[in-house]
Amino acid sequence: AEATTVTLNVASGKNVASTPAELTEFDGAITAAKATAFNANILGTIDNTAAITVDLATESIITNSTSAGAINLQAAALEALTVTSDSAFDMTGSDLSALQVGNVTINNNTFTVNTALSELATLNITGNGTNATLGNSTATLAALGGNNAYGMTVTGTGLKGGFTATTVNTGAGNDISLLLAGVTGATSVDDIGGVTVGKDVTITSAGTTVDLDAITSTGNITVTNASSGVLDLDVVSAGITGNVTVNLDGTAGAITLATLAGKAVSLDASDTIGGLTWNNGAGVTDITALNSATVAVD
Repeated sequence: AEATTVTLNVASGKNVASTPAELTEFDGAITAAKATAFNANILGTIDNTAAITVDLATESIITNSTSAGAINLQAAALEALTVTSDSAFDMTGSDLSALQVGNVTINNNTFTVNTALSELATLNITGNGTNATLGNSTATLAALGGNNAYGMTVTGTGLKGGFTATTVNTGAGNDISLLLAGVTGATSVDDIGGVTVGKDVTITSAGTTVDLDAITSTGNITVTNASSGVLDLDVVSAGITGNVTVNLDGTAGAITLATLAGKAVSLDASDTIGGLTWNNGAGVTDITALNSATVAVD
């Protein structure tokens, strides 16, 4: 009978050294043309695999133990992915282009995806690792979303090592929510809505430092930040169709802003500590509002 689920089990086997080292390692290839699911239970080590190809799989659950892991998962139809790892886990080169729902728990060190999650709708990524030896929990991601007929929500919590993503997009008429106020490390996100312009954009952030590139939307844009360090916010533009609300109360570090543009613009930096600087060149307007602008700055 044809298998519908492929399960990779990598057992643990250690030497007898005073600090036992893992001896069991999987680094091979798997091809399962008919599999509709791929699961992996890794107690030993998975590292630098050849392609694990499961082109028809729509769901995957991967659990990795205390050894750093790396997997090349070619899953062009994968819609749901759950990863739990007690050490670094690297999915560099994997095909996750159809992924819509991701749930990642990285208990120590870094979770890495360097390929686009083009169809992403929901991503929850968390990690409470704060051990300097094992590595702080960290998320390093490539492009999130694309020209999709649905919105996208990304939620990050913990992640003392930080959260990084490149471009973030969804299709016209759909919303983007980046809920990153729970991230305790540095947050860095490249252009949001710059490729395919969606509707409402909501961003919450805190952590140590926050770097947000240009945000573009046809609907309302709301940015709420309370970082303990600096905030660098690039151009925020809702054109003449949406309102822009930027609330920076509680931001302790220096704030750098570029142009804020919308139908109505509200900026509240009245309870900040590090000062505010506009990063526009000569002759560039700091705030452009069709109807009204409200500014509160101490």
